[in-house]
Amino acid sequence: MPSIHPGVQHTLHFVFAAALFVLLAYISYFRFTRLGDQPTEAKLTRNHVYRRCTAAMIVCVALIPVVDLTHLAVRLALIRPVFLLETLALWAFGLSWLVKGDTLWRDSPGAEASDR
Repeated sequence: MPSIHPGVQHTLHFVFAAALFVLLAYISYFRFTRLGDQPTEAKLTRNHVYRRCTAAMIVCVALIPVVDLTHLAVRLALIRPVFLLETLALWAFGLSWLVKGDTLWRDSPGAEASDR
């Protein structure tokens, strides 16, 4: 099996990782924040969390090429900054997913749940 040149592999990783995080940010910001006819106070709180998580994902993804192009990834090889930023972006999406899955900030039992 032919091997892929390390530079090409590096570029492909960044392109596909960026595409993944853009899709996750889209889901968190645009799909999770949809409102029903009468959003509850808990839904408005959840929407705030979704937007914060999206901002964290975007900041992390935006910092990855900065770290790579300035060669900080080489200088900070012990802490692996690209891996750290990707991990933080995944954790941010994970938090928004947990909120969407009613693990955190649920509506009270009698509240209108038309925004789910």
